[in-house]
Amino acid sequence: MRLAPFAATALLLLVAPSVAGAARTERIPLDIEFSQTVTHLCAFPVTIDSTVTGTQTNFFNNSGVQTRSEFSVTETDVFSANGNVLTGLPYHTTLRAILDPSDPNIQLKSFAMGLVSRGPLPDGKTFLSAGRLEFIARGNQFALTPDTGHSGDVAAFCAALAG
Repeated sequence: MRLAPFAATALLLLVAPSVAGAARTERIPLDIEFSQTVTHLCAFPVTIDSTVTGTQTNFFNNSGVQTRSEFSVTETDVFSANGNVLTGLPYHTTLRAILDPSDPNIQLKSFAMGLVSRGPLPDGKTFLSAGRLEFIARGNQFALTPDTGHSGDVAAFCAALAG
């Protein structure tokens, strides 16, 4: 049910600066699984198991310094808490990290555009968030809702996991 914030943060942390001779791009296939427990989504801890596939494209300036990375990914998230599980539907999103050319380890901007989370709720409705999500402004934390766009019903999401 959602790559956007945390998975995106994990992907953005994979960005590794590289030096080359001329302006170029580099494409890397992604196939990542990871798990995390967060405490900021609901009033209780939520474990998120994510699967991410897609590509990472790194861009370099004429001096060979990496200046940005773009990710085109499909993510599926499984949320669990209090013995309850919500299995998200696969969704596509695009992420971008703009790097400081004087120190490519520093992200100047990082954001996602597209779906942020998608999945069925027990009442038959679908949780759906889409729009633009700013990671640095969010402290690079996993989020269910975008900064601009459409937010899903977080109260219904948390109620489903509360039991």
